[in-house]
Amino acid sequence: MKPVVTILSLLAWSTAAAAQPAAELVKFAINRNGAQIGTHVIETQRKGTQTVVSSSTRVLVKVVFITAYHLEQDETERWDTGHLVSVNCVTNDNGTPHKLNAEAKGGVLQIVADGKTSQVDGGIVPNSLWNVAMLRQPVALNVRDGSVMHITVIDGGIDNVNVHGRPTKAHHYSVKTVFPEEVWYDEQGHLVQAQFTGSDGSTILYQLM
Repeated sequence: MKPVVTILSLLAWSTAAAAQPAAELVKFAINRNGAQIGTHVIETQRKGTQTVVSSSTRVLVKVVFITAYHLEQDETERWDTGHLVSVNCVTNDNGTPHKLNAEAKGGVLQIVADGKTSQVDGGIVPNSLWNVAMLRQPVALNVRDGSVMHITVIDGGIDNVNVHGRPTKAHHYSVKTVFPEEVWYDEQGHLVQAQFTGSDGSTILYQLM
């Protein structure tokens, strides 16, 4: 009987695993003045009304074999029925650490960022490029330090952008905030390209891999 039980257990596990929706994985190359300096990876998992979005950013800039700048950032957002439940983010910004934990309670988002506590309206959206809903808000949550960023968005209309070697129609927006950036989303509202200017004046471009 043991082998039968084992086989039945494996079949049950396989059926349950197959029923789970596959994670959506999107990868961007981060280019600086045309040369790749890093990656930005977004993984989305959906189960019923719940959505978990994890993003990982890695940047390494070298000048004559010497590291001039590096960035590591890992963020996880949990959503339920379109409402933000929690945000966790750990950042190493060129040697300066940041840590943010935020949780929705009683209509507000309670935040602990770099050891300091605060709270903001629970309807706020993190400044995550994956979420086109950020563009419809007057403010966004800076996941690096927990500050509230004011946002102004200019609709740039439809552009053709290069996606995997093919011209693709995408909606272009100019986002004016602490980190001004240009972003492009396809017809389904998925991020397909982003561009901003580095502190040294260089052009930083996110392109789908």
